[in-house]
This record gives sequence, structure tokens and C-alpha cells, in this order.
Amino acid sequence: MAKFQQVLRAIGKACESGPLTEAEVEKIFQEKGFFAELGYDGVGKDILAQRGRFRKRFDVALLGFGGRARAVMEFKKVTATPLEAFRQ
Repeated sequence: MAKFQQVLRAIGKACESGPLTEAEVEKIFQEKGFFAELGYDGVGKDILAQRGRFRKRFDVALLGFGGRARAVMEFKKVTATPLEAFRQ
């Protein structure tokens, strides 16, 4: 658990560096080992990353057994409106 907390702190610190796009925030999560710490192998293996400008449904899906989505993540740039506006 301590390692995961370190990863989250590193992500937070990296996100404080300045205005970032959603893609940059997603990249920080990957580079700091967030998905690896959760036990995922990577994009194209057990992580599905949505790319493209139109009809995008989610940013990242974490896949489980049989390729079914276990969790879906939506990244927002740090300067986005309060996160409550995005809650469903």
C-alpha cells in the first residue's frame, strides 16, 4: 500500500507542474506506474486506450478475464471545472 501511495504522490506532484492536457495527464499516470502498481501489464495487453477525436466514450478501460472491462477511467486536465460537474 505504501508503494501505491508513493505513486499517487508522484502523479500529484507531476500534475502540479503547469497546465496539462488530458493526454498529458494520462501519460503521467502511465509513466509513474499507476497501472503497473494495480497489476496491469500495459496498453494493448490488459489496458484499452481510446484514441481519436470523435465518438470517444472513455479514455482508458482496465480489462479483466476474457477482455471484459473491469473499470473505466476518464482523465480531465488539471484546470478543468470542478470534478463534481463530471460525476455521473
